[in-house]
Amino acid sequence: MTASFLDRMPDMELLGYPLDLGRPKLKALMNRYTVATPRVQTPLLRPPSALVVSNHRGTEAPLREVLENDGWFVKSCSGPGNGDCPILRGERCPLRESVDAAVVFVDPGKLAGGLGAIPRLRCAADSASPGIIALEGSLKPTRYARRTALVGALRGTDAVLSAMSALLANEDID
Repeated sequence: MTASFLDRMPDMELLGYPLDLGRPKLKALMNRYTVATPRVQTPLLRPPSALVVSNHRGTEAPLREVLENDGWFVKSCSGPGNGDCPILRGERCPLRESVDAAVVFVDPGKLAGGLGAIPRLRCAADSASPGIIALEGSLKPTRYARRTALVGALRGTDAVLSAMSALLANEDID
């Protein structure tokens, strides 16, 4: 008897060895297409965040208001020497690592003698994010050094915000 095109004929590829997707060799390949744990979706665009390290309670309020009005998310800290600070233990600061920039208020009267303001200056110079040193009671003009700026706090919140913007924009600063 001769076979015709109308006769049912098994496909040899389908009759061959089935692909066992549970084989150990295919585990890495299969893991690409399955989700083991649900992942949290992080937004692509988030507001910039700033850390304000104040020296005295309430001194950060005007700066916080200006930053928040400009669309920043603001966190606060009392800084090294005023509690349990990881910088004083020689560790990385999770607050500094979680923000785009930090403003650290420093009393220039404490710069001379002893440790004084060294922990605060260390906080401002942390490499986790750009830092602005706001010298309390000073009108010093803004000066830049790599990822740090020094601003006289009496110059106002606009000077601090301008220094922060310049550091984040990576402008050529002399």
